[in-house]
Amino acid sequence: MRQTAVYLFTAIVIMLLFTVPTLMFPESLNAKVSIVAFYDVGNTGGWDIITLNVTNPSSKPLYPIIIVYFNGIGKRWVISSNVTFMAPFVNVIAVRPHSWALINVSAPSPLYVIPPGALVYVQVYNMSTFDSVTSSVYRAPQEARPIIVNPCFTLRYYSDLYGSLVPWYWAIAITPGTRLFYLNNTLYVNGTAYFYQETFINDINVSVVGVNSKVFFHNGIITVMVKNGYVKCVEVEP
Repeated sequence: MRQTAVYLFTAIVIMLLFTVPTLMFPESLNAKVSIVAFYDVGNTGGWDIITLNVTNPSSKPLYPIIIVYFNGIGKRWVISSNVTFMAPFVNVIAVRPHSWALINVSAPSPLYVIPPGALVYVQVYNMSTFDSVTSSVYRAPQEARPIIVNPCFTLRYYSDLYGSLVPWYWAIAITPGTRLFYLNNTLYVNGTAYFYQETFINDINVSVVGVNSKVFFHNGIITVMVKNGYVKCVEVEP
C-alpha cells in the first residue's frame, strides 16, 4: 500500500513538472511580423502610420493586437490605413491560416508619433490566445520637418488645461471665457484664441482658411488669431 502511494505521488510530481511550466510560460505565437514602411500622413514631422507584414503559418486565424515600441514606450496602435486617432479602440481584423497580410496601423495619439531616427520594434498579440511575437528592431527613417506641422489643425488631443480637444503641436493662448471645440474636423473658437508655431525658416508667405481668422508671420513664428469663428488650414503661399 505504501509503495503504491509512493508511485502515485511520484506520478503526480512528474505531471506537475510538465504542466506548471506550460501554464507559466506559454509558447510564443507561431507568426512573424516585420515593418515594411513608415509614413507621415498628417504632416507631423514624424511617422504616424506604419505598414506591417504579418505572416500566420498556423492552421488557425490570427486576430492581431499591435503594440509599437520606441524610446522605451509601448502603445497599442490603431489598425487603420488613415490617420484616425479617434478610431474605436477595438478594431478587429483576421490574418487567415497559412497566409500573410499587410496591415497599416496609426498612432493612437499625436503624442505617440514616432520621431525620425527612433529605434522601433513591434509586438503582435493574438486576441484569441494572448500569446505574442516580436519583430526585429528598426530605425525609423530621417526626414526633414515640414514647414508647418499640423497645418489644418486636424491632429488633436484632449487637454486638461483647456478642458477640450486642442490642436497638436500648436502653442495656445486664449482670453478668459473662450471655448475651443471641433466640429466636422474644423476647429471653432467661441471667444478669442491665438495659436503659435515656430518654423525652421525666416521668410515665408502664409495665408489662413477660415472665418474671422487672421495669420501673421514674424521672426520665424506663425501666429493665427481666431475671434468667434473657425480656422481650417494655414497654407504656405508660393
